[in-house]
Amino acid sequence: MAGDPLNAPSAVASDPAGPIAAYLTALDAALFGSRRARADVLDEVHDGLLAATDRHRYRGATALEAEQAALAEFGRPELVARAFAGELATARARRLLVTLLLTGPLVGVWWLLLLAPHRWPPHPGQLVSALPVLPVVGLTVAAVLAVLASTGGLSRRLPALTPRRTVQATRVLALTCLAVDVTMLALLLAIAVAGPGAHAPALMLGAAVGSLARLTWVGHSAHWCRRSALTGCVPFPGGATSGHADEGSSVEGAFVAADRRLTGWRP
Repeated sequence: MAGDPLNAPSAVASDPAGPIAAYLTALDAALFGSRRARADVLDEVHDGLLAATDRHRYRGATALEAEQAALAEFGRPELVARAFAGELATARARRLLVTLLLTGPLVGVWWLLLLAPHRWPPHPGQLVSALPVLPVVGLTVAAVLAVLASTGGLSRRLPALTPRRTVQATRVLALTCLAVDVTMLALLLAIAVAGPGAHAPALMLGAAVGSLARLTWVGHSAHWCRRSALTGCVPFPGGATSGHADEGSSVEGAFVAADRRLTGWRP
């Protein structure tokens, strides 16, 4: 209907200095996640606030009263941020694990070219003797795939990991990768001291640079995992679940939509 205020463009959409804009700025500061993740959350919360504002305007409230009522439905920005903490942490942990999987072969190929036996394909025992971390790498890859499966599209068929467990598992796997790189660098140092001319300098340099670069990144990631120890999440902030389904519809709709956008990144 052309005259229906619910279908009309919201007045608050063009007010960058209004209470809703200030609320979103405070929410952005309270969210802990990547820029893309925060933008998705803010977009959906913004849409929910506009819908709630329009609903209150339709019931006769002034523009300011409608905005304030909508903000009261959603609750304080820090509570909204806490409600999204689990999904944001899981999304970031998954990206970290995917990066570990992608960088593993890029770094590992240097070590394989440097230390693998010249006879190819080598005997498994010879390969493990030359690269003693291979069993650990294999178990780590399997664990990474298991965490990704338990937090992604297969989570409905597999036991799903909670955000806290996901972050804890990611930290353990990141520290395992760090230990693997440290071990290989120590092995490289021993080789360089024992016989500096036994291996190609270019391969030694490539392996060292690759492992050092990943050490720096993994160390930073492990520090993030420690900071991301979650204290728990509330289902919905404010009074949205107090039994007033009509009043809470915008709140719950915004949360469901944002959750779908976040989980939509998962393979």
